[in-house]
Amino acid sequence: YWCSLSGLQNLVENYKKFGKKIWLTEFACADQRYDVSMKGQIKFMKEVVPWLEQEPAIEKYAWFSYFTNEWSYGITNPNPDAGLVNWNGALSELGRVYVSLGSGRRLTGNETDNVTMPEFEFNNTAPIFA
Repeated sequence: YWCSLSGLQNLVENYKKFGKKIWLTEFACADQRYDVSMKGQIKFMKEVVPWLEQEPAIEKYAWFSYFTNEWSYGITNPNPDAGLVNWNGALSELGRVYVSLGSGRRLTGNETDNVTMPEFEFNNTAPIFA
């Protein structure tokens, strides 16, 4: 989990040698030497997503959401938060930035044709994570 555009670019360069399109299925800043708060994640996202949208080797990408008090590796700088949604399912500030930055290559969950998703009733009063 890189925390700089140059780090992520280096990672992608290493995979370009295979000559295949790349799906970056999880990315977020998760290094406690960096600002992993919501503010820090927004800064990182604003640097990285525009590059992912234009980099020819990247076919799809998806943000890795984690929330304050959910990270199992003890990131304490001071409030790690890379969550795209709030506890009630509404987009967080970071989620709103993610949506605004582009969608041409972002994984949307609709990549497979002829897949039927089950209907469900959303309860917007209960927390997602209990």
